Parts: sequence; C-alpha cells; structure tokens
Amino acid sequence: MEIKKIEVYRLKLPLKKPYHIALGDISHFDTMITLAHADGKMGVGETTPLEEYSWESVEGIWRIVRQLGAEIVGKELTEAKQAVSARSRSDPFAVTTLMTALEALEDVELLRPPETMVGVEILGILNETALDGIERAVPELLDSGFRTIKFKVGFNVQEDIEKVRFIQNLLGGRARLRLDANQSYTFENAQRFGKNVDPAGIELLEQPLKPDDWGGMVRLSRDYPLPLMLDEAIYSMDEIERAGQLRCTRFIKLKLMKCGGVQRFAREINRVRELGMDIIIGNGVAADIGCYHEALISYHLDLPNAGEMNGFLKPMDAVVDPRLRFESGTIVLDSAAPPRIVREKLESLAVDSAAWTA
Repeated sequence: MEIKKIEVYRLKLPLKKPYHIALGDISHFDTMITLAHADGKMGVGETTPLEEYSWESVEGIWRIVRQLGAEIVGKELTEAKQAVSARSRSDPFAVTTLMTALEALEDVELLRPPETMVGVEILGILNETALDGIERAVPELLDSGFRTIKFKVGFNVQEDIEKVRFIQNLLGGRARLRLDANQSYTFENAQRFGKNVDPAGIELLEQPLKPDDWGGMVRLSRDYPLPLMLDEAIYSMDEIERAGQLRCTRFIKLKLMKCGGVQRFAREINRVRELGMDIIIGNGVAADIGCYHEALISYHLDLPNAGEMNGFLKPMDAVVDPRLRFESGTIVLDSAAPPRIVREKLESLAVDSAAWTA
C-alpha cells in the first residue's frame, strides 16, 4: 500500500473555559491533525501538545510533523511506519499524529469500533478553584453520571488540603476522588499533603514530584497514606520497567500521544499489567480524535479504571461530525456514527497546514 498523500493541519481550538492546572491556565488546545491517504482510504491521527509538559515544544513538534510528513509520502505503508517509528523515543508527540493515521490506514484492530454500542467510563474534571464554585460544580458532576472526579492540586499545599477536605464532604462517598499535582510539590509538601488529608475515597495522587525525581518517589512511597501514580515520569518502556523495579508507585498513567502510536501504546499497557501495577489511560488535553482513539483502546483492552480521555468536552468547536458523544459518565462508542472529519471545519480552524502528494 503506497502512501499517496499526507495532509497535516495545525489547529487552535479555543476552550469553553480556561483549564486550570499547576502548569498554568490553558485557554486553547494546539491540536495537530494528520490525514494519510492510500488505496482510496484515509487514516486520521491527532496530537495535542502542552507547553512545559515535556521537552517537546509546540513549535518543535509542528516542525517535525512537517518533516516526517514530507519524508513518508510515496513510501509503502510498512516503510513509512518504520521511518516515523524511528523518532518515537525523541519526538513521541510529533510521531503519534502520523503513526496513528498510518495505523488507521492499516485497519489495526484496536482502532475498530465495537459491533454494538458501548460506553467507556471517563472521569469528570472539577475545574473550579474557589469554594463556592466547587460547591456548585460537584453536584453537577455527580448528576452527569461521573463516578470518579479529578481535582488539580500542587498549588498552595495548605489550601490544597482544605479544598480536598471540602470536596470529600460534598461527595459523601458517592464518587472516587483522583488528585493530580502535575509534578509541582516539593518532597516536603507532598509529605505534608499526604499526612493531612483523609485517604477515604481518594483513589490516588498523581505525579507529586518532578519527573526525574525517582529517589524522591521511592522515599515518598514508603508508608505514604495515598496510592501514588506516575504520569510525566513515564515516556517509554524503560520508565515503566524502572517503576516496576523500584516499586515506587501503584498506578501508571499512559497517554497515546506520549507513546508514538497505537500498537506501541498497547504493548506498554500490557507491560504495566504484567509488572503488577494498575493502569490508567487518557488525556485531558486532547480533542475528539485523540479521545476517540483512546476510548477504543480502553474498550478493546478491557481497562477497568475510569479513563481520562475527557479533553473533547473542553473545546468550543471540533473538526468532526458527529462530535464524540458523552452520556452518563461515559464516551459512547457507536459504529453507526463514528466521528468523521469535516474538511470545512478543519480548514476554518487551521492556523497552518501542509500537504504532499506522491
């Protein structure tokens, strides 16, 4: 199968409201879409990088996406995948949009919709920061069917403690609470946080320390009151193996955009399970295509924990029709109505684009 055409688009997707995380407030997504064409078929891939999340910058990712797109057009599918995959370690976000488009052309099983309509559980984001806003938002999240709710910490540790206690009281055991520090605590503040919140109903604390602070994670994990999860520290099988060897975390979170493709993603998920750790997947900074792909993978691999692929709920607009459907705390996967690219939308939301034809 020869790659006849590659199209890449860089989009600016304004959000309905700013997304509040320890790295800063996000007002829009920098989403990059790849369309790969061969044998009358089209495969679609997405990446949505976040500045300062990793070493890859938004501008750098876009540059590499264009370089690889120009390089693989005219190649056979297998050769194109090999060329893209060679950059998976150094440039995973850039690779993912191209590789998933190629894997969709290949019709990999993990990207096939289920034969019957199913719902894949996702968590709800508690994006409010003031107590009155939290008090309004928690009942709305529960009424929407969410049974796991995520709240960002990693700011002022004492205020974080007080807000978590307030949220626990509002939840009253009706949903699990997943906490994410986005690598923003010092070791001392992470200890203080864990010792001063009630672990009841708290599912985990995500990435409390800097990604390279493995020694700190080992020390923190000793008799820590809350289950821990690594996210930003995990970028490849090497880090998964290291986490398993050090036994410094109970959970590993993986995102398709960090793995450089669907099949690599599945291998890493399976390895986490083999090492006896719990797996959570999903990306709160992703648009409809990225979230759809992660929901399909969660379905095919029968992942038990609420996924984090809720980014599609944040942008005001999308380049697909129908938009990914949310119902009762789940993403609805319906083979009769998969999200399809609307070219007019793609072009209207693009701030840059490129195309190459064999």
